[in-house]
Amino acid sequence: IFTAATVLTHNTAIFYPIAANLFVVGFVVCRRLYPVDSRSGATLYAADANLRVFTPPTLRNWLWAQAGVFLFWCPWALPAVVQSVGVYNQFWISAPTMSTVVNAVGALLNDFTPQFLDRLGIVWFGLGLLLVLGGLYLRRRLSVLGFLLVLLLTPLVGELLVSLRRPIFYDRTLIWTTIPLYLLLTFGLLRLRVKPLVYGGLVLLCAVNLLSLQNYYQNFMKEQWREAAASVAGQVREDDLILFNATWVQIPFDYYFRRFDRAVTEHGAPVDLFDGGVLEPRMAETDLPRLQSLVRDRQRVWLVYSHDWYTDPQRIIPAALEHEFDLVTTETFNGLQILQYERR
Repeated sequence: IFTAATVLTHNTAIFYPIAANLFVVGFVVCRRLYPVDSRSGATLYAADANLRVFTPPTLRNWLWAQAGVFLFWCPWALPAVVQSVGVYNQFWISAPTMSTVVNAVGALLNDFTPQFLDRLGIVWFGLGLLLVLGGLYLRRRLSVLGFLLVLLLTPLVGELLVSLRRPIFYDRTLIWTTIPLYLLLTFGLLRLRVKPLVYGGLVLLCAVNLLSLQNYYQNFMKEQWREAAASVAGQVREDDLILFNATWVQIPFDYYFRRFDRAVTEHGAPVDLFDGGVLEPRMAETDLPRLQSLVRDRQRVWLVYSHDWYTDPQRIIPAALEHEFDLVTTETFNGLQILQYERR
């Protein structure tokens, strides 16, 4: 039930059941290669005490469980295929590099590290040391270590392999891997053995994360959709037109704009929201006739211009509007611009 709930939550969570199956298959193989001595109850594979404690499921029971997961997931099969095809055809995520992977793992370990700590490298040295110590702590509990590593590495490697065809590697989709990651850090603390060192390491770890949280809440600027929607709502007229260049940004804009109860026509360019067959359609010269038909009878047009580096890198939309309209005002908010045009 919970595995089905996981894969229903996000499409990239498919790597969780893949990881679970890899571990169970490996565990069953190890039990067959190193069977338990029925007289002593001790495993013949002395390096891992957990093999005599854990009882793997039978292959039959495991297959029934996987069939149950698939059955619960089935209602989402068609939308998943449609979304996957859309992502494959066109998507904004760039191909991952080594720097992308390192930054993603760093974000999962400790994001928004204060600059004075980041420059010294103390945080990353300490976290790396704890991960190594965690591995050493589990050297005689290889099944636990293997379980954590499989859960941690399967989605990382899986997303990188898929990205060879269509980039999907993104740190937000990997947040759930922090569970095995933080457990390895915990075992690293336990490896320190002496209680003062364990408690001291825990206090330092908490202090670093608190500093990072303070840095985040003080310095991080989110996209200002609330402020932009309020600004437009205070000036817009009923016969105006609101255009969105990145069609999906209409969602956060409307979330705040609808609170002002303004009946204004909204359209996306090059297409309306969800009408393009791809998640984030790019503006092209061939889309200009539709844009011209939208603004033909309008005296004033508002352009919500955001994420244009991907959806309108040639700035086709502003150039087209400036042929028929004068640019009256430009308001810049974090993550977007509001451009107001009036017909000449």
